Amino acid sequence: MFGNINWNDADNVQRQILAIPEMVSKDKKYQNAMKNSDEQEARTESERALQQVIFSIMADNMELFKQFQDNPSFKKWLSDMVFNLTYNPEGKPYVMPGEDTGRKATIYEFPQEEWSMSMVAEDTVPYGTKKDKH
Repeated sequence: MFGNINWNDADNVQRQILAIPEMVSKDKKYQNAMKNSDEQEARTESERALQQVIFSIMADNMELFKQFQDNPSFKKWLSDMVFNLTYNPEGKPYVMPGEDTGRKATIYEFPQEEWSMSMVAEDTVPYGTKKDKH
């Protein structure tokens, strides 16, 4: 359950949500705004980049796309989470914790007012890679 939503494919949604901040942070306009503009302009660019990422993953997860488009509370929660994880005045891309460490499990906790979520990533399968189910 992520953001009080009972997802049909929770594993896929979790994998995609964990990948979103890194994807957003690699957006060149967002990096430029972090380096050369104020925080509000950076947030605007973060939200624009997030919209593009959501559209790009739409084919893999229509359910996530639909919640993002139709659920203002979820959209705000995701937008705030992504910005809080990725914003830095140096404009450096976000790297998901544990990605370079080879650890098998990383725990993420994002306490929010209405939306709270605790996620555990069992392994670090890169976004877009199909996990072998043996």
